Amino acid sequence: MIVITDILKEPFDEGAKVGTVNIIKNLKKLIQIHVISICSDCCLPFIDKIYNLNKLLFNLSFFKHIKKHCGKSILYIPEASITFFSFVRANLLNLFTGKDVYILSFQARSYGFIVKNIIKVISPKCIISLSKNMAEYLLDLGLTTSILQMGVDDKKYHEFDLERKKKLRLFYEIQQDKNVVLHVGHIQPSRNLEWLIQIKEKCPKVEVIIVNSTYSHYDKELYKTLKKKKIRVFKKFIPNMEEIYNLADYYIFPVVNNKGAIEAPLSVLEAMACNIPIITSRFGSLPYTFKQDNHFHYVESSDEIIKIIVESSIGKCNNRNKIDQYTWKNVALSLLKIIN
Repeated sequence: MIVITDILKEPFDEGAKVGTVNIIKNLKKLIQIHVISICSDCCLPFIDKIYNLNKLLFNLSFFKHIKKHCGKSILYIPEASITFFSFVRANLLNLFTGKDVYILSFQARSYGFIVKNIIKVISPKCIISLSKNMAEYLLDLGLTTSILQMGVDDKKYHEFDLERKKKLRLFYEIQQDKNVVLHVGHIQPSRNLEWLIQIKEKCPKVEVIIVNSTYSHYDKELYKTLKKKKIRVFKKFIPNMEEIYNLADYYIFPVVNNKGAIEAPLSVLEAMACNIPIITSRFGSLPYTFKQDNHFHYVESSDEIIKIIVESSIGKCNNRNKIDQYTWKNVALSLLKIIN
């Protein structure tokens, strides 16, 4: 199998990039694959070939290289997910190499009337999406699709003991008795960070922490508002994110806009692996993957979040047990079943 992607750009602090890296690493352990990066500034050890191509990937030597390579399948992982031009690129890959093309789509997309009719004609062998909603949308268009659940590094992300948590709070200058709520992701309007601002306004004693992804430029006005409201923001890449998760009493995922995150938010899985209670919107694949209970809450407003923080007792959390099956090895195995 050949894997082609343009998303392998450091640092890896964004869901689609983290997912791609871990899927490729685990596929390499399971079968022989040939990894092609079409990002010229990438130098990861598991990449076999690098091309610097135009937006349509149109390059005869590139197509010849793929065509002569053994394996009848191409897994294409586009940075922009399944945009119209991702369908065009996938179609060109099929036409010039004769190989079956599978697209792995991390983010939900929708299409106008004209584009819908075009992609029906140039659709790949299969589109692998991350949520039931997106899969049903693609099926309604007459496209072949499968659903893939995302994973988590359950060795890196784990719950620290109480003594280590206390030391972390001292290091980050957080009072031991404070409730800490955490969100990890882009500082952009599409993330619905207004909920976190409202939490801070109504519960000023709650410590609100946001870790910004460096994947895209942050919204400067929104950042100023967050700082003005005395929300703590980390703007730089943090390699030891498991420490930040272990500072928190709750992980908050407020995103409601499909464009705000990948369909299976990895930060939620990482927080669960650290055994932190989750408070989240009904986003993407989450409602179909995890049921609501005392440590996993679905909400529709900031007031509901505040009520949980103020009125609920955390008790012994069991979220770590819920992610046992969601290892990256299992994700790679599921992907191979789809392609085979």
